[in-house]
Amino acid sequence: MPKPISALVAAAAAFLAPLASASAATLADTEPYIRVQPDEPTGGVALQIAVRTFERGPAEPAITLVGVAHVGDAAYYAALQDALDAHELVLYEGVAPMWTHPTDGLSDRDRAAITEARLRVLRVAAERSLRNGGTPDTLDALIDEKAGYDTPMLRAAFRDGWDRPVRFALTDDGPRITSLGADGEPGGRGYDADLSAAELPATDPLELDEPDGIQAQLARAARVVFQLDAINYDRSTWRNSDTTAEALGVAMAGGDPEDARPGGGGPAVGGDGNALFDLMSGQGMIGKLAGGLLKLIGSSPQSSAMLRLMLIETLGQAEGLMGATQGIEGLDRMMEVLLEQRNAVVLEDLEAAIEERKRADNPGRIAVFYGAAHLPEMEAELVEMGFRPTNTEWFDALEVEPGQTGMSRQQITALRGMISRMMESQIWMLEQAEE
Repeated sequence: MPKPISALVAAAAAFLAPLASASAATLADTEPYIRVQPDEPTGGVALQIAVRTFERGPAEPAITLVGVAHVGDAAYYAALQDALDAHELVLYEGVAPMWTHPTDGLSDRDRAAITEARLRVLRVAAERSLRNGGTPDTLDALIDEKAGYDTPMLRAAFRDGWDRPVRFALTDDGPRITSLGADGEPGGRGYDADLSAAELPATDPLELDEPDGIQAQLARAARVVFQLDAINYDRSTWRNSDTTAEALGVAMAGGDPEDARPGGGGPAVGGDGNALFDLMSGQGMIGKLAGGLLKLIGSSPQSSAMLRLMLIETLGQAEGLMGATQGIEGLDRMMEVLLEQRNAVVLEDLEAAIEERKRADNPGRIAVFYGAAHLPEMEAELVEMGFRPTNTEWFDALEVEPGQTGMSRQQITALRGMISRMMESQIWMLEQAEE
């Protein structure tokens, strides 16, 4: 067996996965969800992501698979927001801690662990608001007007593990945040005892800084925007439909995700997996080096445009890169967890949502809002269920014009060719590593 693939290559391949079109394991006749579209009159080029609709019958909801690039132009996300808001239900991607998920059927032990996590999140949010000059006297005052990806998670913390409202008050000594425990009554013992944020571990000052992950830094360097900042997730008809951070960590370590428990921490898995999560969070040596490089690139409009061009060309060829990683020690498991196991979660949710919408007066439409790499397998499952594609619409996610780079059309063409050859070389090296 060859040596495990380097941490950096594993991280790069996994970062591309949510943006790529499909791995070699997907059906050959599945239409792509991502393409590079040149603009002949101007010499520009765009990365386009597909939105595809499926139907099974007039009494059933139409299903829209909404592919997404995680960094893109502001106008791209505005158009996606409009498209998503036209659906009666949106199932969206997002690995989140167990405490953000419903607690139905959990033991008092797990509900208590979830309650403690929620109380601590609220305390950090309150202390951050106070540090920034706010005077949060209600839980709603903790909600950021931007209403990004974190907003629904913060709202989930407004109720304890027993689905009762968390008690919040701003006092002279700071925020008082409590739960009345399993019995919902003051006092008590065991799981009936009151829980208080003040009794949990102290807040680390670094928790108040909200450091950017590598994707947000990448967006800033390319002078575009990050999906989780650009899309408004704070919608009553939107549901998170993904695995949990704890289950992801267990699965990446080779265990059964069903064994994950609340409070088990994030997806630290050791080896190449740690490098991946260090990179994505912007932490660790690799993440900090990448962040420093991106800051340098973002200092010039021309270098930012060049970065956009490189993203377009690289992501346009990510299918080949992903296919070439199959059979490489350590990476097969990562791709299986990041794609197949997460798809299984959303497909189960989708089947339940279809039955739910069929009972409504107007079945309407359900959107599945996920990275494009996930969608070919989902499409195959929908076809197996009797759904048929009826419409495909392409959205421009990233665009670049020659003038933005300070290069001529001929130079842009030569650069695109160079990037293509670099990708082909990388794919060849990965394929050699399998042998």
